[in-house]
Amino acid sequence: MRRPRTWFVVAFVAYAVLVRLLPWLLRATGVEIPIERMVYPWNFVPLTALCLFAGAHFRHRAVACLCPLLVMLVTDTGIGLLGGSIDNAFHSNTLVVYAAFVLSTSLGMLLRGERTAWTIGGTAVAAETLFFLVTNVGVWSSSGMYSHDLGGLAICFEMALPFFRNSLLATAVFTPIVFSSLALLPRDTPAYARVRVENS
Repeated sequence: MRRPRTWFVVAFVAYAVLVRLLPWLLRATGVEIPIERMVYPWNFVPLTALCLFAGAHFRHRAVACLCPLLVMLVTDTGIGLLGGSIDNAFHSNTLVVYAAFVLSTSLGMLLRGERTAWTIGGTAVAAETLFFLVTNVGVWSSSGMYSHDLGGLAICFEMALPFFRNSLLATAVFTPIVFSSLALLPRDTPAYARVRVENS
């Protein structure tokens, strides 16, 4: 298993935090980003790619799961502070969202061995789709925004499609980066010992 570059992990985590806080930082300075118009690419964040990266390359599985969760916890706290209400960040669906990220990280652990571009891409799409399904079922069942029938569930999924599109685009952009040589140290090669043969 190739080890991640420390500087890349730090930079990528910092970038994930910044991108997730950016719309709230802009709003705090008077720049409104209306969510209903999708002017800003909401959900274009590298968190699924981070989950896959951590699951595939972090030595300790618990640390792999904690990494994206800490990003979420820090940014959710920041969103609550910047938005003026903790309810902007921590809501009835928060635990479902966090659990979905743990599932995405677990899928990343399937990429610890030999892998191809197809297995990486397929796992990334599966993780993003699973996140979309799990979190929106959570919103449908707990938020009170939709009727608790198939019609309400269908509307919930329909309303979330623009966010799903942006998430897929972000995953398509960032996943190749986190599985590239930019993010990973060279593969260890075995050192061959020289054996001196004495002439008899």
